[in-house]
Amino acid sequence: MRNRTLALTTFWILTLSYALGLPSLASADPVSITTFRNEFINWATPHEGTFTFPEQQLYSQVFCHMTISCPSGSADCDPWDRFGNLKIRNYIDEENYEDFEIARFITPYDITFTGGPQNCSWTIDVTDYQFMLHDEVTLRLYIESWMGNDNGWLMTVQFEMRPGIPEKEPFAIVPLWRTGNLIYGDPDNPSADHLTPIPVTVPDQASWATVRTYSTGHSFWNTDNAAEFSHKWQQVSVDGNDTQHYLWRSDCATNRCSPQQGTWQYNRAGWCPGDKAEAWNVDISDLVTPGQESVFGFALQPYENICRPNNPDCLDASGCECAGHAFYKLESQVVFYRVPNTSSGVDGVQIPGKLHLVGNHPNPFNPSTTIQYHLAVPGDVTIAVYDAQGKMVSERDFTHSSDGSYTWTWNGRGSAGELLPSGIYLYEIRYGQERVSSKMVLLK
Repeated sequence: MRNRTLALTTFWILTLSYALGLPSLASADPVSITTFRNEFINWATPHEGTFTFPEQQLYSQVFCHMTISCPSGSADCDPWDRFGNLKIRNYIDEENYEDFEIARFITPYDITFTGGPQNCSWTIDVTDYQFMLHDEVTLRLYIESWMGNDNGWLMTVQFEMRPGIPEKEPFAIVPLWRTGNLIYGDPDNPSADHLTPIPVTVPDQASWATVRTYSTGHSFWNTDNAAEFSHKWQQVSVDGNDTQHYLWRSDCATNRCSPQQGTWQYNRAGWCPGDKAEAWNVDISDLVTPGQESVFGFALQPYENICRPNNPDCLDASGCECAGHAFYKLESQVVFYRVPNTSSGVDGVQIPGKLHLVGNHPNPFNPSTTIQYHLAVPGDVTIAVYDAQGKMVSERDFTHSSDGSYTWTWNGRGSAGELLPSGIYLYEIRYGQERVSSKMVLLK
């Protein structure tokens, strides 16, 4: 996070595993869970289902494989490119929940003609949602189709879960903006009114953070053919630090779901017919501080749609016959990660632990550094410091009567109070059978 060294690299995880006897990084075989199977969708109503997943554990990667096909033969598909997504329900308690979008896609035009692919598949990395994917999981599958007859789509959704320790363990997601159809370019209904700044308190145990935004542009025959065919930037800000990108797909003509009927090969604002719509991820780890509040903002490139239907001068001004509003479908989230720790590992199955390392600051340091860690359950903790040769030079015991974040400041001295030389030191925090470790550098 800001002004401090972040946690372990893969090299140091391996180094400390051998030096300090940490749990093995071996992985069990991948687990496959099929949820929706040939789910028939022909109307814009979410299809909800609850499915059984394994008990909670850590995964190095989790993928969502999606396949779309037609109910039977030629002309039985919905022939238009429709918006679709998959959401997961995260229960806050027994009665309250939030739905998070974890995958977005656009259906293809007709693909059932001779030479067409007949069905299309894509894969979405959903590793960041793994802490929600255990036991009974409620999913909502949606396609914005309006056929209402025997035409439509068959959808199959399968999860591939690869047990193992991730480089960064996702443990919390906070919703930011969910706009549905966000009108773009109407001075009477500015998008900024729906993208107001949002304060978020960063969890104490967070070591990394990413803002993830699903955004696609829709509608055209507007000024600049916005928003579907308009090359515009979008912007994420954290405490006034801005990051921009242009919402655009330039590879629709090489889409694996091809050939199709219709205008599938034309590039669009963030999507291609018959393909997944990738999320825009912004690493904000250096812009936020654990335990402190940050303010998140989102902005769109300034733009006015002269062709909007509520513009009385639209016909005379542009000749566009008041085609309609341009809009974005937008959902943004902030994902928090911590240094992974396991409480047990059997046959490659790693269970999330109760002890999590936040890190030490400053690093490098002279003469002292503060080590911070988080306990999900109260108990006894031991912190040991080792030199580069693996010799323990200092050790302290603590008893914590409540959960939460704790710190210990090491003054760069050994157990007898002697000043220690410059160099690399390793520290290990023990809580029952759990251990977390990292390195620090003493410079004089």
